[in-house]
Amino acid sequence: MLRRDFLKMQGALFCSAAAGLALPVPLLASATPDIAVVKESPAAATRAAVGLLGGMARFVKPGQKVVIKSPT
Repeated sequence: MLRRDFLKMQGALFCSAAAGLALPVPLLASATPDIAVVKESPAAATRAAVGLLGGMARFVKPGQKVVIKSPT
């Protein structure tokens, strides 16, 4: 690869990256939150938090296996 070709490629990559950073923030933000805080009993808080985050279907697709491990 010639130096000139390398510099053209790097310039194109830089411009495309800069264009991606210039997007308005609302276009990048998702409709559902990434974090939920609920203060209740552990079981109720877990159900409420998962519901606020979009429900279990957002995280587990049909046919997937899930293991729930307690912290202790």
